[in-house]
Amino acid sequence: MFSMSNSNREDVVTLLWEIENFNELFTHKIESPVFLSHSLDRTRWKMCLYTDWYDHNNDDYISLSFTRCGSGDTEVEKIVLDGELSIVDEYGESSLVSQQLKNHVFVKDHSWSPCKAFVSRNDVFFKRRADFIPDNLLQVRCRIWRSFNITTLSELIIYHTKIERSHFTWKIENFSCIKDHEVKEMHVKKHSSESPILSYRFYTDEIFDKAIIEMISNSSFNMSIWCEITALNSTGERFNSESYNFTSNDENLYERCLTLILSDLLNNKTLYLPMDALSLRVECFYWISDINVSRITIPNTHVFESFQSVEKSDSKGRAENVMPTETNDKQSMTKSIPSSPKCHQQSMIETDNSKVFHFNPGKSCEREKSYINSDTYLELFAQDMHFMYEEGLLSDFTLCAGNKTFPVHKSILSARSPAFKAMFTTPLKKKEAEVLDIPDIGADTLHRMLVFVYTSEIAHLEWEDAISLFFALTSTTLRT
Repeated sequence: MFSMSNSNREDVVTLLWEIENFNELFTHKIESPVFLSHSLDRTRWKMCLYTDWYDHNNDDYISLSFTRCGSGDTEVEKIVLDGELSIVDEYGESSLVSQQLKNHVFVKDHSWSPCKAFVSRNDVFFKRRADFIPDNLLQVRCRIWRSFNITTLSELIIYHTKIERSHFTWKIENFSCIKDHEVKEMHVKKHSSESPILSYRFYTDEIFDKAIIEMISNSSFNMSIWCEITALNSTGERFNSESYNFTSNDENLYERCLTLILSDLLNNKTLYLPMDALSLRVECFYWISDINVSRITIPNTHVFESFQSVEKSDSKGRAENVMPTETNDKQSMTKSIPSSPKCHQQSMIETDNSKVFHFNPGKSCEREKSYINSDTYLELFAQDMHFMYEEGLLSDFTLCAGNKTFPVHKSILSARSPAFKAMFTTPLKKKEAEVLDIPDIGADTLHRMLVFVYTSEIAHLEWEDAISLFFALTSTTLRT
Protein backbone atom coordinates (compact mmCIF):
# COMPACT_ATOMS: atom_id res chain seq x y z
CA MET A 1 0.00 0.00 0.00
CA PHE A 2 2.88 2.38 0.75
CA SER A 3 5.79 3.22 -1.52
CA MET A 4 9.29 4.31 -0.68
CA SER A 5 10.15 7.99 -0.45
CA ASN A 6 11.59 9.74 -3.49
CA SER A 7 14.66 10.74 -1.52
CA ASN A 8 16.75 11.72 -4.55
CA ARG A 9 14.77 14.88 -5.13
CA GLU A 10 16.44 18.09 -4.03
CA ASP A 11 13.96 20.70 -5.28
CA VAL A 12 11.46 19.79 -2.59
CA VAL A 13 9.28 21.79 -0.23
CA THR A 14 9.23 20.00 3.11
CA LEU A 15 6.90 20.75 6.00
CA LEU A 16 7.85 19.08 9.26
CA TRP A 17 5.00 19.29 11.76
CA GLU A 18 5.75 18.32 15.35
CA ILE A 19 2.75 17.54 17.58
CA GLU A 20 3.64 17.37 21.26
CA ASN A 21 1.41 15.47 23.73
CA PHE A 22 -0.15 13.65 20.79
CA ASN A 23 -1.63 10.87 22.94
CA GLU A 24 -4.02 13.47 24.41
CA LEU A 25 -5.63 13.75 20.97
CA PHE A 26 -7.05 10.25 20.91
CA THR A 27 -10.37 10.83 19.13
CA HIS A 28 -10.16 14.16 17.38
CA LYS A 29 -9.04 16.07 14.29
CA ILE A 30 -6.17 18.55 14.07
CA GLU A 31 -4.97 20.78 11.23
CA SER A 32 -1.56 22.34 10.80
CA PRO A 33 -1.13 26.09 10.39
CA VAL A 34 -1.22 27.31 6.80
CA PHE A 35 2.28 27.54 5.35
CA LEU A 36 3.47 29.62 2.42
CA SER A 37 5.83 28.13 -0.16
CA HIS A 38 8.12 30.66 -1.83
CA SER A 39 9.42 28.28 -4.48
CA LEU A 40 5.98 26.96 -5.55
CA ASP A 41 4.61 30.27 -6.82
CA ARG A 42 3.90 31.47 -3.26
CA THR A 43 1.04 29.00 -2.89
CA ARG A 44 -0.41 28.15 0.53
CA TRP A 45 -0.86 24.69 2.04
CA LYS A 46 -1.87 22.87 5.18
CA MET A 47 -1.95 19.33 6.54
CA CYS A 48 -4.81 17.55 8.25
CA LEU A 49 -4.71 14.63 10.66
CA TYR A 50 -7.73 12.57 11.75
CA THR A 51 -7.27 10.23 14.70
CA ASP A 52 -10.63 8.48 14.24
CA TRP A 53 -10.89 7.53 10.55
CA TYR A 54 -12.93 4.40 9.76
CA ASP A 55 -12.71 2.33 6.58
CA HIS A 56 -15.41 0.17 4.97
CA ASN A 57 -14.59 -2.65 7.41
CA ASN A 58 -15.08 -0.25 10.31
CA ASP A 59 -11.42 -0.57 11.30
CA ASP A 60 -10.12 2.58 12.94
CA TYR A 61 -7.13 4.44 11.51
CA ILE A 62 -5.16 7.63 11.79
CA SER A 63 -5.39 9.47 8.47
CA LEU A 64 -3.01 12.09 7.03
CA SER A 65 -3.75 14.37 4.09
CA PHE A 66 -2.82 17.80 2.77
CA THR A 67 -4.56 20.51 0.80
CA ARG A 68 -3.96 23.73 -1.04
CA CYS A 69 -5.84 26.49 0.72
CA GLY A 70 -4.96 29.79 -0.97
CA SER A 71 -7.79 31.68 -2.67
CA GLY A 72 -6.47 35.24 -3.13
CA ASP A 73 -6.31 37.11 -6.41
CA THR A 74 -2.51 36.83 -6.43
CA GLU A 75 -2.63 33.01 -6.24
CA VAL A 76 -1.94 31.04 -9.42
CA GLU A 77 -4.99 29.17 -10.69
CA LYS A 78 -3.32 25.76 -11.09
CA ILE A 79 -0.11 24.06 -10.10
CA VAL A 80 0.90 20.46 -10.94
CA LEU A 81 2.79 18.63 -8.21
CA ASP A 82 4.08 15.30 -6.99
CA GLY A 83 4.18 14.63 -3.28
CA GLU A 84 4.08 12.27 -0.34
CA LEU A 85 3.21 12.17 3.35
CA SER A 86 5.06 10.35 6.08
CA ILE A 87 5.45 9.89 9.81
CA VAL A 88 9.09 10.17 10.86
CA ASP A 89 10.94 9.14 13.99
CA GLU A 90 13.31 11.21 16.10
CA TYR A 91 16.18 10.48 13.67
CA GLY A 92 14.26 11.69 10.61
CA GLU A 93 13.65 8.17 9.27
CA SER A 94 10.19 7.28 8.01
CA SER A 95 8.02 4.92 10.05
CA LEU A 96 5.25 5.25 7.45
CA VAL A 97 5.28 6.61 3.89
CA SER A 98 2.17 7.26 1.82
CA GLN A 99 1.61 6.26 -1.76
CA GLN A 100 3.35 8.85 -3.90
CA LEU A 101 1.18 11.47 -5.57
CA LYS A 102 1.96 11.92 -9.29
CA ASN A 103 1.05 14.79 -11.63
CA HIS A 104 -1.85 16.05 -9.54
CA VAL A 105 -3.42 19.38 -10.52
CA PHE A 106 -4.10 21.60 -7.50
CA VAL A 107 -6.47 24.48 -8.16
CA LYS A 108 -6.73 27.36 -5.74
CA ASP A 109 -9.33 27.57 -2.98
CA HIS A 110 -9.02 24.33 -0.98
CA SER A 111 -8.00 21.66 -3.46
CA TRP A 112 -7.64 18.42 -1.47
CA SER A 113 -4.97 15.93 -2.39
CA PRO A 114 -5.84 12.27 -3.01
CA CYS A 115 -2.50 11.48 -1.38
CA LYS A 116 -3.30 10.03 2.03
CA ALA A 117 -1.54 7.88 4.58
CA PHE A 118 -3.34 5.50 6.91
CA VAL A 119 -2.02 3.71 9.96
CA SER A 120 -3.84 1.73 12.61
CA ARG A 121 -4.59 3.66 15.77
CA ASN A 122 -3.76 0.55 17.72
CA ASP A 123 -0.26 0.54 16.19
CA VAL A 124 0.35 4.22 16.90
CA PHE A 125 -0.98 4.39 20.44
CA PHE A 126 -0.09 0.90 21.68
CA LYS A 127 1.77 -1.73 19.60
CA ARG A 128 4.36 0.53 17.93
CA ARG A 129 4.14 3.54 20.18
CA ALA A 130 7.95 3.77 20.48
CA ASP A 131 8.25 4.03 16.67
CA PHE A 132 5.52 6.58 16.07
CA ILE A 133 5.35 8.79 19.17
CA PRO A 134 8.62 8.56 21.12
CA ASP A 135 8.48 10.92 24.10
CA ASN A 136 4.83 11.53 23.18
CA LEU A 137 5.89 13.54 20.11
CA LEU A 138 4.44 12.78 16.66
CA GLN A 139 6.39 14.13 13.68
CA VAL A 140 4.47 14.37 10.42
CA ARG A 141 6.22 15.30 7.19
CA CYS A 142 4.78 16.52 3.90
CA ARG A 143 7.05 16.72 0.81
CA ILE A 144 5.83 18.31 -2.43
CA TRP A 145 7.64 19.22 -5.66
CA ARG A 146 6.85 20.23 -9.22
CA SER A 147 5.95 17.40 -11.57
CA PHE A 148 7.48 18.62 -14.83
CA ASN A 149 10.26 21.08 -14.05
CA ILE A 150 12.81 21.77 -11.37
CA THR A 151 12.73 24.77 -9.06
CA THR A 152 15.82 26.65 -7.96
CA LEU A 153 15.08 26.33 -4.26
CA SER A 154 14.40 23.77 -1.59
CA GLU A 155 12.45 24.78 1.50
CA LEU A 156 12.18 23.32 4.97
CA ILE A 157 9.43 24.68 7.23
CA ILE A 158 9.06 23.47 10.82
CA TYR A 159 5.93 23.98 12.93
CA HIS A 160 5.57 22.93 16.54
CA THR A 161 2.14 22.34 18.08
CA LYS A 162 1.64 21.51 21.74
CA ILE A 163 -1.66 19.96 22.77
CA GLU A 164 -2.97 20.88 26.22
CA ARG A 165 -5.83 19.23 28.07
CA SER A 166 -8.06 20.49 30.86
CA HIS A 167 -10.91 18.57 32.49
CA PHE A 168 -12.88 19.36 35.62
CA THR A 169 -16.33 19.31 37.17
CA TRP A 170 -17.94 22.71 37.64
CA LYS A 171 -20.63 22.99 40.30
CA ILE A 172 -22.85 26.04 39.98
CA GLU A 173 -24.21 26.37 43.51
CA ASN A 174 -27.26 28.25 44.85
CA PHE A 175 -28.85 27.81 41.45
CA SER A 176 -32.29 29.00 42.56
CA CYS A 177 -30.83 32.30 43.75
CA ILE A 178 -29.12 33.20 40.48
CA LYS A 179 -30.71 36.28 38.94
CA ASP A 180 -31.61 36.59 35.27
CA HIS A 181 -28.44 37.21 33.19
CA GLU A 182 -26.25 37.07 36.29
CA VAL A 183 -22.92 35.64 35.13
CA LYS A 184 -20.96 32.87 36.83
CA GLU A 185 -17.45 32.18 35.51
CA MET A 186 -14.80 29.47 35.62
CA HIS A 187 -11.23 30.19 34.42
CA VAL A 188 -8.62 27.81 32.97
CA LYS A 189 -4.92 28.63 33.40
CA LYS A 190 -1.88 26.82 32.03
CA HIS A 191 0.05 27.78 35.14
CA SER A 192 -1.18 29.28 38.39
CA SER A 193 0.83 32.46 37.88
CA GLU A 194 -0.53 33.18 34.41
CA SER A 195 -3.70 34.91 33.31
CA PRO A 196 -6.46 32.55 32.12
CA ILE A 197 -6.34 31.39 28.52
CA LEU A 198 -9.93 30.06 28.56
CA SER A 199 -13.01 31.07 30.51
CA TYR A 200 -16.42 29.44 30.81
CA ARG A 201 -19.45 31.60 31.46
CA PHE A 202 -22.88 30.56 32.74
CA TYR A 203 -26.05 32.69 32.81
CA THR A 204 -29.81 32.30 32.47
CA ASP A 205 -32.26 33.89 30.08
CA GLU A 206 -35.74 33.72 31.59
CA ILE A 207 -37.49 35.22 28.56
CA PHE A 208 -36.29 32.39 26.30
CA ASP A 209 -36.35 29.80 29.13
CA LYS A 210 -32.67 28.92 28.74
CA ALA A 211 -29.62 28.22 30.86
CA ILE A 212 -26.56 28.96 28.73
CA ILE A 213 -22.90 27.95 28.99
CA GLU A 214 -20.38 29.76 26.78
CA MET A 215 -16.63 29.47 26.30
CA ILE A 216 -14.37 32.51 25.84
CA SER A 217 -10.82 32.50 24.51
CA ASN A 218 -8.47 34.94 26.22
CA SER A 219 -5.49 34.07 24.03
CA SER A 220 -3.97 36.69 21.75
CA PHE A 221 -3.09 33.95 19.23
CA ASN A 222 -5.29 31.85 17.01
CA MET A 223 -6.14 28.83 19.12
CA SER A 224 -7.84 25.59 18.07
CA ILE A 225 -10.12 24.02 20.65
CA TRP A 226 -12.14 20.85 21.01
CA CYS A 227 -14.51 20.91 23.96
CA GLU A 228 -17.27 18.73 25.40
CA ILE A 229 -19.57 19.95 28.18
CA THR A 230 -21.87 17.46 29.89
CA ALA A 231 -24.66 18.20 32.35
CA LEU A 232 -24.84 15.55 35.12
CA ASN A 233 -27.87 14.53 37.17
CA SER A 234 -28.01 13.53 40.84
CA THR A 235 -26.65 10.02 40.10
CA GLY A 236 -23.73 11.35 38.04
CA GLU A 237 -25.25 10.30 34.71
CA ARG A 238 -25.31 12.64 31.75
CA PHE A 239 -28.65 14.10 30.73
CA ASN A 240 -27.41 16.60 28.17
CA SER A 241 -24.10 16.97 26.36
CA GLU A 242 -22.58 18.93 23.49
CA SER A 243 -19.15 18.83 21.84
CA TYR A 244 -17.72 21.21 19.30
CA ASN A 245 -14.61 22.34 17.43
CA PHE A 246 -13.76 25.98 17.74
CA THR A 247 -11.02 28.28 16.42
CA SER A 248 -10.57 31.59 18.17
CA ASN A 249 -9.26 34.66 16.38
CA ASP A 250 -9.77 38.41 16.46
CA GLU A 251 -13.31 38.10 15.10
CA ASN A 252 -14.37 34.97 16.98
CA LEU A 253 -13.58 35.11 20.68
CA TYR A 254 -16.42 33.08 22.18
CA GLU A 255 -18.63 30.10 21.44
CA ARG A 256 -21.94 28.97 22.90
CA CYS A 257 -21.29 25.45 24.13
CA LEU A 258 -24.40 24.08 25.83
CA THR A 259 -27.99 25.25 26.23
CA LEU A 260 -30.39 23.74 28.77
CA ILE A 261 -34.11 24.34 29.28
CA LEU A 262 -34.34 26.43 32.44
CA SER A 263 -37.86 25.36 33.44
CA ASP A 264 -36.91 21.66 33.21
CA LEU A 265 -34.08 22.22 35.67
CA LEU A 266 -36.21 24.16 38.15
CA ASN A 267 -39.17 21.76 37.94
CA ASN A 268 -36.95 18.69 38.52
CA LYS A 269 -34.56 19.91 41.19
CA THR A 270 -34.23 16.54 42.88
CA LEU A 271 -32.94 14.99 39.66
CA TYR A 272 -31.08 17.88 38.02
CA LEU A 273 -30.21 20.24 40.90
CA PRO A 274 -29.29 18.14 43.95
CA MET A 275 -28.47 20.43 46.88
CA ASP A 276 -29.47 23.32 44.57
CA ALA A 277 -26.37 22.88 42.40
CA LEU A 278 -25.96 22.22 38.68
CA SER A 279 -23.02 19.92 37.90
CA LEU A 280 -21.18 20.31 34.59
CA ARG A 281 -18.32 18.11 33.43
CA VAL A 282 -15.94 19.96 31.13
CA GLU A 283 -13.30 18.30 28.95
CA CYS A 284 -11.23 20.46 26.64
CA PHE A 285 -8.25 20.04 24.31
CA TYR A 286 -6.59 23.14 22.91
CA TRP A 287 -3.48 23.91 20.95
CA ILE A 288 -1.62 26.93 19.61
CA SER A 289 0.89 26.42 16.81
CA ASP A 290 4.03 28.49 17.06
CA ILE A 291 3.76 31.81 15.28
CA ASN A 292 7.54 32.15 14.80
CA VAL A 293 8.14 29.11 12.65
CA SER A 294 11.53 27.87 11.55
CA ARG A 295 12.04 28.43 7.83
CA ILE A 296 15.14 27.38 5.92
CA THR A 297 15.44 28.23 2.21
CA ILE A 298 18.22 26.45 0.33
CA PRO A 299 19.49 26.98 -3.24
CA ASN A 300 19.11 23.86 -5.35
CA THR A 301 22.75 23.10 -6.03
CA HIS A 302 22.06 20.60 -8.82
CA VAL A 303 20.30 23.19 -10.97
CA PHE A 304 23.27 25.50 -10.88
CA GLU A 305 26.02 22.85 -10.96
CA SER A 306 27.27 23.24 -7.45
CA PHE A 307 30.65 21.75 -8.29
CA GLN A 308 31.73 24.42 -10.73
CA SER A 309 35.40 25.08 -11.25
CA VAL A 310 36.59 28.34 -9.73
CA GLU A 311 39.60 30.27 -10.77
CA LYS A 312 41.99 30.86 -7.91
CA SER A 313 45.27 32.72 -8.24
CA ASP A 314 48.32 31.04 -6.76
CA SER A 315 51.32 32.79 -5.29
CA LYS A 316 52.88 33.15 -8.76
CA GLY A 317 49.85 34.99 -10.12
CA ARG A 318 48.68 32.06 -12.26
CA ALA A 319 45.08 30.86 -12.27
CA GLU A 320 44.27 27.27 -11.42
CA ASN A 321 40.99 25.34 -11.32
CA VAL A 322 39.98 24.20 -7.86
CA MET A 323 37.28 21.52 -7.58
CA PRO A 324 35.48 20.86 -4.29
CA THR A 325 35.69 17.36 -2.84
CA GLU A 326 32.47 15.39 -3.38
CA THR A 327 30.45 14.66 -0.22
CA ASN A 328 29.30 11.19 0.78
CA ASP A 329 25.48 11.34 0.57
CA LYS A 330 25.13 9.06 3.60
CA GLN A 331 26.63 11.77 5.78
CA SER A 332 23.83 14.17 5.01
CA MET A 333 20.25 14.03 6.26
CA THR A 334 19.25 16.98 4.08
CA LYS A 335 21.30 16.72 0.92
CA SER A 336 20.08 19.98 -0.58
CA ILE A 337 21.98 22.02 2.00
CA PRO A 338 25.19 23.38 0.42
CA SER A 339 28.35 22.17 2.09
CA SER A 340 30.79 24.51 3.80
CA PRO A 341 34.06 24.06 5.68
CA LYS A 342 32.15 24.24 8.96
CA CYS A 343 29.12 22.20 8.03
CA HIS A 344 29.90 19.28 10.34
CA GLN A 345 31.26 21.36 13.17
CA GLN A 346 27.94 23.17 13.28
CA SER A 347 25.76 20.12 12.78
CA MET A 348 22.48 21.40 14.13
CA ILE A 349 20.12 24.33 13.88
CA GLU A 350 18.31 25.26 17.07
CA THR A 351 15.40 27.69 17.31
CA ASP A 352 13.28 29.02 20.14
CA ASN A 353 10.20 27.19 18.91
CA SER A 354 11.39 23.86 17.63
CA LYS A 355 13.50 20.95 18.74
CA VAL A 356 17.03 20.59 17.49
CA PHE A 357 17.01 19.62 13.80
CA HIS A 358 20.25 17.94 12.73
CA PHE A 359 22.03 18.62 9.48
CA ASN A 360 25.05 16.73 8.16
CA PRO A 361 26.07 14.88 11.33
CA GLY A 362 29.22 12.81 11.09
CA LYS A 363 32.78 13.37 10.03
CA SER A 364 34.33 16.78 9.52
CA CYS A 365 34.41 18.32 6.05
CA GLU A 366 37.49 18.60 3.88
CA ARG A 367 37.18 22.07 2.33
CA GLU A 368 33.89 21.33 0.63
CA LYS A 369 32.38 24.25 -1.24
CA SER A 370 29.44 24.86 -3.50
CA TYR A 371 29.16 27.79 -5.82
CA ILE A 372 25.79 29.18 -6.79
CA ASN A 373 25.01 31.37 -9.76
CA SER A 374 24.60 35.00 -8.69
CA ASP A 375 21.14 35.08 -10.27
CA THR A 376 20.06 32.55 -7.67
CA TYR A 377 20.97 34.88 -4.85
CA LEU A 378 19.06 37.70 -6.52
CA GLU A 379 16.04 35.41 -6.72
CA LEU A 380 16.46 34.45 -3.07
CA PHE A 381 16.82 38.08 -2.07
CA ALA A 382 13.69 39.09 -4.01
CA GLN A 383 11.67 36.31 -2.38
CA ASP A 384 12.90 37.26 1.08
CA MET A 385 11.99 40.90 0.41
CA HIS A 386 8.54 39.82 -0.78
CA PHE A 387 8.10 37.76 2.38
CA MET A 388 9.19 40.71 4.54
CA TYR A 389 6.65 42.96 2.80
CA GLU A 390 3.76 40.49 3.06
CA GLU A 391 4.44 39.72 6.72
CA GLY A 392 5.12 43.36 7.65
CA LEU A 393 8.24 42.31 9.55
CA LEU A 394 9.68 45.18 11.64
CA SER A 395 7.71 47.74 9.61
CA ASP A 396 7.92 51.37 10.75
CA PHE A 397 5.32 53.10 8.58
CA THR A 398 1.82 52.46 7.19
CA LEU A 399 0.36 53.38 3.81
CA CYS A 400 -3.43 53.47 3.39
CA ALA A 401 -5.51 53.13 0.22
CA GLY A 402 -9.24 52.57 0.20
CA ASN A 403 -10.07 50.54 3.29
CA LYS A 404 -6.77 48.64 3.39
CA THR A 405 -3.51 49.33 5.20
CA PHE A 406 -0.01 48.30 4.13
CA PRO A 407 2.85 48.12 6.67
CA VAL A 408 6.07 49.23 4.97
CA HIS A 409 9.67 50.21 5.72
CA LYS A 410 10.82 53.82 5.37
CA SER A 411 14.38 52.89 4.45
CA ILE A 412 13.31 50.66 1.55
CA LEU A 413 10.80 53.15 0.15
CA SER A 414 13.37 55.96 0.47
CA ALA A 415 16.00 53.95 -1.38
CA ARG A 416 13.58 53.17 -4.22
CA SER A 417 11.76 56.50 -4.57
CA PRO A 418 13.10 60.08 -4.35
CA ALA A 419 9.56 61.23 -3.55
CA PHE A 420 9.35 58.98 -0.49
CA LYS A 421 12.92 59.92 0.47
CA ALA A 422 12.04 63.61 0.45
CA MET A 423 8.94 62.98 2.54
CA PHE A 424 10.64 60.80 5.16
CA THR A 425 13.66 63.09 5.55
CA THR A 426 11.42 66.10 6.17
CA PRO A 427 10.20 66.63 9.76
CA LEU A 428 6.58 65.47 10.03
CA LYS A 429 3.86 65.75 12.62
CA LYS A 430 3.45 62.75 14.92
CA LYS A 431 0.45 61.27 13.08
CA GLU A 432 1.98 61.96 9.65
CA ALA A 433 5.18 60.25 10.77
CA GLU A 434 3.31 56.95 11.24
CA VAL A 435 0.52 56.82 8.61
CA LEU A 436 0.02 58.20 5.10
CA ASP A 437 -3.31 58.04 3.27
CA ILE A 438 -3.05 57.86 -0.55
CA PRO A 439 -6.54 58.63 -1.90
CA ASP A 440 -5.56 58.75 -5.59
CA ILE A 441 -4.37 55.12 -5.80
CA GLY A 442 -6.57 52.05 -5.38
CA ALA A 443 -5.66 49.39 -2.84
CA ASP A 444 -4.88 46.76 -5.49
CA THR A 445 -2.69 49.18 -7.43
CA LEU A 446 -0.83 50.22 -4.28
CA HIS A 447 -0.23 46.56 -3.44
CA ARG A 448 1.23 45.89 -6.90
CA MET A 449 3.38 49.00 -6.64
CA LEU A 450 4.76 47.91 -3.27
CA VAL A 451 5.52 44.43 -4.61
CA PHE A 452 7.54 46.15 -7.34
CA VAL A 453 9.26 48.38 -4.77
CA TYR A 454 10.39 45.38 -2.73
CA THR A 455 11.13 42.87 -5.51
CA SER A 456 11.36 44.76 -8.87
CA GLU A 457 8.84 42.22 -10.17
CA ILE A 458 5.48 42.86 -11.84
CA ALA A 459 2.85 40.16 -12.25
CA HIS A 460 0.82 39.69 -15.44
CA LEU A 461 -1.73 42.51 -15.61
CA GLU A 462 -4.82 43.43 -17.54
CA TRP A 463 -4.42 46.58 -19.64
CA GLU A 464 -6.38 48.84 -17.26
CA ASP A 465 -4.44 47.56 -14.27
CA ALA A 466 -1.17 48.13 -16.11
CA ILE A 467 -2.12 51.76 -16.83
CA SER A 468 -3.04 52.35 -13.18
CA LEU A 469 0.23 50.84 -12.04
CA PHE A 470 2.19 52.93 -14.55
CA PHE A 471 0.73 56.17 -13.20
CA ALA A 472 1.36 55.04 -9.62
CA LEU A 473 5.01 54.29 -10.39
CA THR A 474 5.59 57.55 -12.23
CA SER A 475 3.84 59.62 -9.54
CA THR A 476 6.26 58.32 -6.92
CA THR A 477 9.24 58.55 -9.31
CA LEU A 478 10.33 55.02 -8.51
CA ARG A 479 13.72 53.88 -9.70
CA THR A 480 13.20 51.08 -12.22
